[in-house]
Amino acid sequence: MSNSVLDLSKEFAGRRVLVTGGSRGIGAAIAQRLLDGGASVVVVARSRHEQTPARATFIKGDIRTPDGCKKLVEESIKVLGGLDILVNNAAAAKLILPNSEAITDADWEETIASNFLSAVRITNAALPTLKQAKDPSILMISSGSDLPGNGPLVHYGASKAALNYYTKALAKELGAANKIRVNTVTPGGVETPGGDIIRNEIMTAMGAPPEAAAAMVPLGRLGLPSDIAEASVEIHHAVVQRPLHFAFAFEHVERGEQGRGAVALVVMGHGSGAALLHRKARLGAVQSLDLALLVYG
Repeated sequence: MSNSVLDLSKEFAGRRVLVTGGSRGIGAAIAQRLLDGGASVVVVARSRHEQTPARATFIKGDIRTPDGCKKLVEESIKVLGGLDILVNNAAAAKLILPNSEAITDADWEETIASNFLSAVRITNAALPTLKQAKDPSILMISSGSDLPGNGPLVHYGASKAALNYYTKALAKELGAANKIRVNTVTPGGVETPGGDIIRNEIMTAMGAPPEAAAAMVPLGRLGLPSDIAEASVEIHHAVVQRPLHFAFAFEHVERGEQGRGAVALVVMGHGSGAALLHRKARLGAVQSLDLALLVYG
């Protein structure tokens, strides 16, 4: 069960969810959080992992091709009997040294296919079913790496920037016409198997110890997948009536009091304040963290 002051065991009862890249890391944490809330969940990845939620249905799939995306969506809908929530989390990152000139066309193509086109293809395949659902929701897991960064990861950052633009455009298109909410969660540095590898490679290239990565974060620590999961599930509640854009980035939050961290949800969208403020208790279920809720619009 999720660590919470509330009984959340039925908050997603009856909801059918597909999480791509759900075998480990952030995707696995989101899948587990939704399972704890009573949802039926399918996770898709190329292979199982020790972090793969035991109660989720696992489907082996390849998100890098159009046929692979279509097939995994069809199989997921068949298993679930429909679809209410789609979480496009699957992504791939590869540090290529020494700079952007070393990134080959093949590297660019695989990164764009994994991080951006996969979300487009999976979303398109799922939309006919989502349009028939009650209070459907789509969530994209992006990254703070869409901000201008260093050359060795420019292909990854560019793919996430494309994902962010696509998400905002899709929110406008589907919100009014189909009542489908489309949102983005943008994490900063988070402790995940893939993220740890990239950070260690960057620290090694800089001649710095691995722990230096956390020291660079104003909070003095990296995020946890469970932090991102708790923020992510908030978006899927029907009480949030308008398409919003969430930024959840540890780097952009001032350090909290000694020994504690801080979580910031930056919400941009007309009328979003009342919809989220009354859910403060649920957001406060993130343990041992200060909470900053910034609402715009």
